[in-house]
Amino acid sequence: MAKPTPAAPVKSPSAATPGTSKPAATPVANTVNAPALKLADVTAMSQSERIALFQAKDVAAGRIFIDLGKLYTGIEAGLGKGEQIFPLLIKSGIRKGSVSNASQTSRVFKEMVVTKTITEAAFDNFRWGDICAMNRVMSGASKKKLTAAETAKIIASSPKRFDEELESIFLTGCTMAEADKLAEAEDKAAKKAAADKIAADKKAAADKAALEQQAAANKAVADALAAKAAKEQEKADKAAAVAKAAQDKAAADALAAKTQAEKKAAADAKIEADKAAAKAKTLQAKAKDD
Repeated sequence: MAKPTPAAPVKSPSAATPGTSKPAATPVANTVNAPALKLADVTAMSQSERIALFQAKDVAAGRIFIDLGKLYTGIEAGLGKGEQIFPLLIKSGIRKGSVSNASQTSRVFKEMVVTKTITEAAFDNFRWGDICAMNRVMSGASKKKLTAAETAKIIASSPKRFDEELESIFLTGCTMAEADKLAEAEDKAAKKAAADKIAADKKAAADKAALEQQAAANKAVADALAAKAAKEQEKADKAAAVAKAAQDKAAADALAAKTQAEKKAAADAKIEADKAAAKAKTLQAKAKDD
């Protein structure tokens, strides 16, 4: 049985006639789709045929957004007074996401091709990810916003990885090489800071240990001096006690003396006891000062 012929787009009776300013009515889309690939047909193919068809369909799928972007550009240029492209296309039954994606492609096409920054043939080779990367890096959301000429220069300098370069600029404001260099410098600075901190911590620990050691030595000296002073104080106190006992005995002997010889002996003893007491007092004062 012969396949039915797809119906042509229907024009609304209210469409503007030549010579009028009335905008054309929204065309009715042809909703008859090409038949999907059947699993039985895939199974019947050889492996090489399956891979070849996969490649062909991948290329076709990858090109559809290019066509939609150019169609968007043309439709936008043909809008009547007061018409807006988004409502027009959505009213025609086109998904909002498809219109949004086509607008991105159209924007890149106008900035890169219409301005003759790159050729249309070069534009036709872009993938959807390439379009997104160019659109993002030329937007105000980019860390470093590029012009069309700057974007084209990146594409020419890195034809196989320019999407990654553009994404790097969008996120960081630097190319991948610049970002790597910056990361290397930051890593080097971080390692130096870590090494400096380790050195500073070691020095602080050594200084603390030296201070503690010096403090311990000073304490040992102070303790030794204190012990010596205590012994000298004890010795002075004993001498003072002995002198006081001698003075007391001399006084008692003086009171008990009857003869001149006893009185003289008591007086001499007192003199010696007073000398001993004075000496002991001097020793006590010196021990206290020390």
